[in-house]
Amino acid sequence: MKVTKRILTFSTSFALILLMAFSSIGSVDVIPISTIYLADGTGTTNGGIFEILDNSKNYLFDSFCLERIEYINFTNPFTWSISTGSIAGGISGGNPDQLDAKTAYLYYNFRMNTLDIGNFDKTDAGDANSLQRAIWEIEGEKYSNEAYAFGDTYAKDLIALAQSTINTGAWAGLGNVRVLNLVDKYDKNAQSQLTLVPEPASLLLLGISLICVSLVVRKTFRHQKSPVLEMHCKHLKETKQGFFQVFVFLFVFVDSHLLICDY
Repeated sequence: MKVTKRILTFSTSFALILLMAFSSIGSVDVIPISTIYLADGTGTTNGGIFEILDNSKNYLFDSFCLERIEYINFTNPFTWSISTGSIAGGISGGNPDQLDAKTAYLYYNFRMNTLDIGNFDKTDAGDANSLQRAIWEIEGEKYSNEAYAFGDTYAKDLIALAQSTINTGAWAGLGNVRVLNLVDKYDKNAQSQLTLVPEPASLLLLGISLICVSLVVRKTFRHQKSPVLEMHCKHLKETKQGFFQVFVFLFVFVDSHLLICDY
C-alpha cells in the first residue's frame, strides 16, 4: 500500500514537472521540413501579415517581414535558416542586420494576442499595416524623405509602447523571437520573416526534471520489489526514455538550426 502511494505521488510529481516544462516551450514555431511556402495574409503594405506554410501548404503561423527591398513569390518554396539578424538586411544594411528588441517585443505580443494598446485586431488590415510599418521604422527600413513611422499614428503608438516597456525593464533583449531568413529556388535572399523558437531555459528545465525524477525514484525504491512496483517502474523508465529522446531531438534541432543565436 505504501509503495503504491509513493508511486502515485511520484507519478503525480512527474506529470506536474513535465506539464510545467512543456507549457513553457509551447509558444514556439515548429518547422518540421527544410522548405516552406508563404501566403499573403491580412494587410496591404506589400509586407505582413504573411502566413508561413509547410511543404504541403498547411498553415503554420503568422509573420511579418523585416526588409522592404526584398520580395516574396507565393508560388515557389523557400529554404530557411534562423538567426538573430537578417541576412543582407534591406535598406538599413548590415549582414546580418541584428533584430531590434522593440521589434521582438511587438512580434511576441502579436503572437500571444497581448498587444495592449488600441485593441489590436490581426484580422483588421489597418492594424496589420500599422504593425508592419512600426517594424519597418524600428528596423530602419525607410528612406530619408519618408515620414516617421510613415505618418501612421497607430504605428507610432506601437513603437512608443515597445520603447516604454523596455525602459521599465519589463522586456529585455529578443526573448524567443528570431529572424527566419529565406532563400528562393534561384538561391536569392527573400524577405526575412519573424518566428518564435524554444527558449534554452525551457529545454533545460525539461532535461533536469527527467533526471531528478529518475534519481528520486531509484533512491526511493532501490530495495523494494513487488510486481506492481516493477510494472510502474518499467512504465516510468519507458516514458522517461521517450521524453529523453524528445529532449535530445529538440537540443539537436536548436543546435543545428539556430545558426547564430546569441542566447
